[in-house]
Amino acid sequence: MSFPLPLARGVLRASLSRGACGVALVTLATTANQAGAQSSTSQKATADSAARARALNPVVTTATRDARELRKLPVSVTVIDTTTLARTSQVSLTEALRTVPGVIAGNLFGGDDVRLSIRGSGARGGFGVRGIGILLDGVPITEPDGQTRLDQLDLGAARSIEIVRGPGSAMYGGTASGGVINVITRSGRELQGLSVRMTGGGFGFDSVNLRKVDVSAGGARGAFDAYLQASGTRMVGMRVQNKNDMNRANLRVNWTRQENAAPAPAATATRVGLDVSYSDLDMQIPGSLTDASWRNEPWAADPLNVTGAYARREQRWRFGLRASQGLGTRFGTIEAFSFGTARTIDHPIFRVVDQNTHRVQSGLRHAVSFAAPGALTVRLNTGLDVDRWYGDSRQWTNVAGTQGRSTPCVNDRVRNIVSTACVNQFVTLPGLGTYTSADITRGKATLTAGARYDRVTYDIEDRIRPSQSVNQSFDQVSPRVAVRYDVKPGVSVYSSVARGFEVPTNSELTASPDTLSGLNTALRPSSLMNYEAGAKALLKSRVLLDVAVYRTNVTGEFLSRTVVIPGVQFPRTIFENVGRTRRTGLEVSATTLVAPWVDVVTSYTYARYVMTQFTGTEINAQGQSVAANYAGKLIPGVPQQRGAVEMRLRPTNALGITVWGEAQGRTFVDNANTTRGTVFTQVTRTGQAPLIVPVAFGAVPGYALAHATIAYTLPETRGARTGASRASLFVNIENILDRRYVAAMATNSGNGRFYFPGAGRVVNAGLTLSTGGR
Repeated sequence: MSFPLPLARGVLRASLSRGACGVALVTLATTANQAGAQSSTSQKATADSAARARALNPVVTTATRDARELRKLPVSVTVIDTTTLARTSQVSLTEALRTVPGVIAGNLFGGDDVRLSIRGSGARGGFGVRGIGILLDGVPITEPDGQTRLDQLDLGAARSIEIVRGPGSAMYGGTASGGVINVITRSGRELQGLSVRMTGGGFGFDSVNLRKVDVSAGGARGAFDAYLQASGTRMVGMRVQNKNDMNRANLRVNWTRQENAAPAPAATATRVGLDVSYSDLDMQIPGSLTDASWRNEPWAADPLNVTGAYARREQRWRFGLRASQGLGTRFGTIEAFSFGTARTIDHPIFRVVDQNTHRVQSGLRHAVSFAAPGALTVRLNTGLDVDRWYGDSRQWTNVAGTQGRSTPCVNDRVRNIVSTACVNQFVTLPGLGTYTSADITRGKATLTAGARYDRVTYDIEDRIRPSQSVNQSFDQVSPRVAVRYDVKPGVSVYSSVARGFEVPTNSELTASPDTLSGLNTALRPSSLMNYEAGAKALLKSRVLLDVAVYRTNVTGEFLSRTVVIPGVQFPRTIFENVGRTRRTGLEVSATTLVAPWVDVVTSYTYARYVMTQFTGTEINAQGQSVAANYAGKLIPGVPQQRGAVEMRLRPTNALGITVWGEAQGRTFVDNANTTRGTVFTQVTRTGQAPLIVPVAFGAVPGYALAHATIAYTLPETRGARTGASRASLFVNIENILDRRYVAAMATNSGNGRFYFPGAGRVVNAGLTLSTGGR
């Protein structure tokens, strides 16, 4: 867990230098001067303390959709600051989230395909992020069915990241049952000038497998400010068929109403913003490995992925407007946004997926605060979200990564249906959500109560078999109640009860072992009740301690299985609901300003997620599907214990050294919690019965990794026309000890390929040049 500390660091460094001067003044000054110096020192000490408190207690917006102090939120929140983001290669979100308690962040192939889980939600895997609401500057980029692609996020443009752990359904609906991640980007007023960052690196010290160039420009004049950022990334992963090319561009233009050559007061402020972004991804997919492969040849790829040239080629445009208007102190503030997205995707996997989709989304929110009888202060927050995702979705036979159009994929002679396309659908996913919440404060106590209603519809028009078209809707009300009490200045406790729910993604509904229907109509939304208690303590303006314990009861938890279907060349991942599960957890984090030149961040997570009621199936040695009772077993894919520690050292103003480590315990990969065992998979043979092949597998062993970054800033120079110019160098080493480990898992894999190996020692170096402004 990390917090924005640059302000406190600068104040502390200045405090040290001023303290040295103060000693000389005391020696030479008169008694009156001594008194004045002591008064000044006292004022500076007070200012230093206040600066440290602000650094450890930032204002955040994600949990409540409006600005609140971190310490005053009755929910678990972590903030990743600019300093933490700067020490990474800024290629993958996993680099920034490794020290956050309750979060599992694994990189599947070394690029944008990331496996994220918060408190167990999203652990079922598959492609994309699921069960977690992802926001960009407060606007959801998670689609109405709960799936998120991270190609829209460029960490080179990010100022900070806010992570809310625990159900966010009361604010964000069925896409945020596990939590919310909000990536906040820079503005033109924050970065005035030009900045170029160049990064290169590789595995070990003798190869260059990563090249990234990031260019940013910002400026402000009067009421306007603008920020433009563009980057190009070329990466060759450590594995066979593991190339990843990504190009991105982001533009933000803001207008703020001025009064007397200054921004209008907050109560009546008017702000309008334009956002435009573009991303172009070309990524190969090496797939998962068997237990023997990841241990002995982690650079290998799944042979079927190579044969089928598995890849994802995707282009996306996103553009929209944001606006806010202060209505005065009595009537609060109203905010609105409206965005449109267009996407094309060519995705050779077990079939070649061809999609051309669009999205239109809008939101409206009103917030107002007022005093009420009985010495009460009330803040109301009410909003509406409207979303519509739609487009063509086609699937073709995979012929070495190309669309197989020469022979029919569907040849139903009974119904006289012949089609070279395996799937031809027009999918519409409209979503509607409305929410309200109230914070009622009296003295040291605050009661928060709210609820959200959501409705998501899956309208799937089957153009090959019209009789199998589906129109299905899911809706739910998600209430939340929390109480916070300020024990003393800087120390608060809270308790909350919240309901959450999660809808299945469109790709999960259309992933079915039934090759005729193609729809998994038995899959239902999952629902949960979360009971949580926690404490936040800001101690002597130097330590922020955050502790949370929770119990979550889940009905219909999603789990994945990889199945081999007779007559089908490639394995398929399908999803099913678990009867009931119980998640119990403890999260502890502490950020400590040890000295003006040392910060230490620590975190610990204990997570015991048990299936209390679930009867599933498994394949025996004869290739038969048999029932299995998994009650009492742990949910696969989630380690019971995980910890991290990070130390930031600043020996001089120009030199920064960051050392951090992470460790986690053993993780099971199957419902049966097998330590060592055998999975029996079927291999299809033309004209013959499937061959039953035993594949050895086991739980993922625990591991510990160490990383380090060294950064050096050269002396600033000034030019008559260019202004201030700065340069900084950095070297980042991940997995210093070159440990072999598993970064992510494909749980319940029917073909024995459970494991995505992590990279060995990776060395990145970079140079950042900036000029003009700040």
